[in-house]
Amino acid sequence: MSFEDRDFGGGVHLEGRGKDKLVLRLSGRGGFFVLDLERVEALERAITEIEQRVRAGIQGLVVIGDDKGFIAGADVRMIESIVDRGVAAEMSRRGQRLFARFEALPCRSVAAIHGACLGGGCEFALALDRRIATSSDSTRIGLPEVQLGILPAWGGTQRLPRLIGVAKALPLMLQGKRLDARRAVKVGLVDRVVAESFLLESALDDLDRKHAPRKLRSVDRFLTWTAAGRGFVAKKARAELEKSARGYPAPPLLLDTVLHGLKDGEASGYDAEARALAELATGPVCKNLVRLFFGSEKARKLAARFDAEAPSIDRALVVGAGVMGAGIATLMASRSVRTRLVDLAPEALQRAVARVHGFVDKAIKRRILAPHEGQATLDRFEASTELCGVKGRDLVLEAVAEKLEVKRGLYRKLEASLDDDAILATNTSSIPLRDLAAELSAPERFVGVHFFNPPEKMPLVEIIRHDRVADRTLARVLALATKLGKTPVLVRDAPGFLVNRCLAPYLGQALELCARRPSSVERIDRVATDFGMPMGPLRLLDEIGIDVAESVCSVLAAAFPDRMRTPRTLGLLREQGLYGCKNGEGFYRHDGKGSTASERTRRVLGAAMDADPVLPSGDEILDRLMLALALEAFRCLEDGIVDSEEELDLAMVFGIGFPPSLGGPLRWARSVGLATIAARARALADSDPAFRVPALLEEAAAASTSAAPKKRDDSSSKSDSNDRALSHS
Repeated sequence: MSFEDRDFGGGVHLEGRGKDKLVLRLSGRGGFFVLDLERVEALERAITEIEQRVRAGIQGLVVIGDDKGFIAGADVRMIESIVDRGVAAEMSRRGQRLFARFEALPCRSVAAIHGACLGGGCEFALALDRRIATSSDSTRIGLPEVQLGILPAWGGTQRLPRLIGVAKALPLMLQGKRLDARRAVKVGLVDRVVAESFLLESALDDLDRKHAPRKLRSVDRFLTWTAAGRGFVAKKARAELEKSARGYPAPPLLLDTVLHGLKDGEASGYDAEARALAELATGPVCKNLVRLFFGSEKARKLAARFDAEAPSIDRALVVGAGVMGAGIATLMASRSVRTRLVDLAPEALQRAVARVHGFVDKAIKRRILAPHEGQATLDRFEASTELCGVKGRDLVLEAVAEKLEVKRGLYRKLEASLDDDAILATNTSSIPLRDLAAELSAPERFVGVHFFNPPEKMPLVEIIRHDRVADRTLARVLALATKLGKTPVLVRDAPGFLVNRCLAPYLGQALELCARRPSSVERIDRVATDFGMPMGPLRLLDEIGIDVAESVCSVLAAAFPDRMRTPRTLGLLREQGLYGCKNGEGFYRHDGKGSTASERTRRVLGAAMDADPVLPSGDEILDRLMLALALEAFRCLEDGIVDSEEELDLAMVFGIGFPPSLGGPLRWARSVGLATIAARARALADSDPAFRVPALLEEAAAASTSAAPKKRDDSSSKSDSNDRALSHS
């Protein structure tokens, strides 16, 4: 018996293998295969054909992707477009029906997975009998929907707990984990790991073998299928969500949906899944996270805008083995850049070498790096107390003290030794590049590449352009940022650039509040963390370093004397040797076991400052912190430091951890109401010039209040944007 091959469009192709097997091929046609309306319709046509062929004698089905991957998930643009709950619920139900048809096939079925198998792709694989995955580094399997503010809604919340047990399934979904093939086998998500070159052959062979039904271990059965077991798992999960998911509705709703299905049955669970997606996909958190997703994707493609053919940066020299320089060198070596770190102080280099080894050891223990990859990182790293080895480097980056003359003196030593195509870069956090480049003979090859502390972890890199930098230079460092796994944001040259300029008024208000009431350190920080910041402003100052913060503030105070100043508080702490984390005490004492507010700092500030007996309310603290940050963000947009609101918000989310659920300071201001933000600022402006309302905000606030609201006709047909979503056919 033989069957003709069929092409269903959308990269979905069905072919016969031997007498009784079918292969369903999914091709992204040059990109990743994503589940959009066209491809879902193609899969619906395909399953109808497969059902007919099974009735005619087909005994097995393999579903396989192409060399780019299996299925990278649903099209995020489709999620972005949904504004109607009914459309969202029907999108979920349509996907559930499609995968249920694959699950119900009376023949054996195998998912042959290589590359991305995420979101809807993983849900598709779960609907088949077995899963085989390649050992390739590119293979990643998981349900990361919570990272976009939604949940798996095509059956994933119901199938995964039944397959591997609820205790294992919940962390994968609640944290959006992406597993490589070996870890996926370990948890039971994948049945076999094979070499990429044998994937299809192994999957076809798997169809001929008899496999015993997968059974959960007794402890997993207890936790999954008894009320007491589920109660134990749920209690633990809710406690963790209290700490990690405040402000995010998707994780608790996902947990409820999983538990609902296990208690009341799959049909009820699928219905809960659809209702949950309807609530989440149309909510503000999802829209904010999707906006940030698109912003980060756009940022990763910036290099091609300037020079798509610019050569890559593969060999670098970093000058300065302080906290930032050592971190940057570690990051580069771990990402396939041969890196030499130079510092005149042997002690600094010793600490840097220990940092690289510590990074590698931790990455191997956490299975982020294989042992051979860890050794390769160490092989790419070298340290020296001599300023040599400049020749042959694609990039020389300095991370020395934030002093103009120190940096200029270093450039004079370096520039003569640079290759003709080499880039000279600075990690300065505040000094304008026009001042740093004043004496350079090749300013077109000089650029700012500003990492954030710690460089190995923080996702943002500010790429700072000055008037004379070449497009080729920008293209190369933008591509480097992406190679290092970072999100670059292109900013124009100005004191403090973008992130630190917005951050300074926020930190300044925290220092002012602390000076008024030195005992309120923890309260000020708690207000910020309750808002959603990853740490409070005073704890952040300890992380930055009191001396570094003072230096940055002095640069900004000189540039913007009308509204910024160097807080006296920082000088007082520096004079007492209270530098923050770097020497164990600042606003907090850091003893390795935790942090507690420093009594010594409280005494120092209490003796020097006039304490205010009135404790500010939480609302006043929050207003002063967040309004100061948002107002400066509007000024940066007004001054053209970045090109768009989206880029500014992305930088603040990735640079300082502004709550992603709120979308960034400008998105937050719009959600509160621009007129409201402006009014609150005016109420504070008489006593503090930092709260003067910028002209751009005044204009936008006036426009927002004068615009007549559009009347919504609920009886009308769905909006055009909803037409892009999956609807019932």
